[in-house]
Amino acid sequence: MVTEALKPYSSEGPRVWYVSNIDGTHIAKTLTQLNPESSLFIIASKTLTTQETITNAETAKEWFLQAAKDPSAVAKHFVALSTNTTKVKEFGIDPQNMFEFWDWVGGRYSLWSAIGLSIALHVGFDNFQQLLSGGHWMDQHFRTTPLEKNAPVLLALLGIWATWSPMGNTSPNLAPVWTTRQAPLCGGSLGPMASMLFTSSSTKILLANFLAQTEALMRGKSTEEARKELQAAGKSPEDLERLLPHKVFEGNHPTNSIVFTKLTPFMLGALVAMYEHKIFVQGIIWDINSFDQWGVELEKQLAKKIEPELDGSAQVTSHDASTNGLINFIKQQREARVQ
Repeated sequence: MVTEALKPYSSEGPRVWYVSNIDGTHIAKTLTQLNPESSLFIIASKTLTTQETITNAETAKEWFLQAAKDPSAVAKHFVALSTNTTKVKEFGIDPQNMFEFWDWVGGRYSLWSAIGLSIALHVGFDNFQQLLSGGHWMDQHFRTTPLEKNAPVLLALLGIWATWSPMGNTSPNLAPVWTTRQAPLCGGSLGPMASMLFTSSSTKILLANFLAQTEALMRGKSTEEARKELQAAGKSPEDLERLLPHKVFEGNHPTNSIVFTKLTPFMLGALVAMYEHKIFVQGIIWDINSFDQWGVELEKQLAKKIEPELDGSAQVTSHDASTNGLINFIKQQREARVQ
């Protein structure tokens, strides 16, 4: 995200690609664009045991060695962002090329640490320092500003108040109450588009639509407004009644519009930090630990159990009916393709 947003600042930096998907097509397509002789691979993993990361790293190493023919060359073309020296050595990376960071840094909040090496290489270290400075500025704002003027706190509260919309019926028949959870609507521009937003006349249409969307969500259109509009269009009474429900919009949906003159590294750092602190505040209010990932760990545990069950032809019955059915169907299709 950061390198994409700061592309205008990367004219002299190396090109970067990111591979995070366990689907092999992602790294396969990426490797076709690379030259092994001039490529540097950055393996980013705190423990160097994350399955997705290691699988892709091993694929990259295998591809690289097909050209290099010398395992010792791995140490010159691979570096690690990790805290696990033993695993780094086992992979073939020189510990001198291991960039450490604190073991309490969570992956989703880690771009400020050594994990941001690819950003620094892409946009230059001066710009990376500006990114850090923007984040630090927001840290200080969050720490010292009164709550009523504190941007992350206000964003957090707006996200809580605006995303819960209770609709109920309090009549004596005790009708049920429905509560609808709605996700915040986020919009914006990346890279050159953001830097051009206020200078290019061709972006007036984009700005007009952006502003129109927020106004439409806020105001909506009442039944009376829609009726007058259809009458002015000369619709018959029958067509008017048929179209009327489709022309009425509830409105009263809040949005946040964050407007700035230029997307600089400093500004981006402040924005990212603002949303990180917003997530923290919401976690405190909801009594949720914003820094854990037990749900992710559960999925990984289940995946380790399922992976060996995908081999062979034996029917799998150790899961729920849906998962068993999916596993067995996949195995049947594999066997059919082999035959």
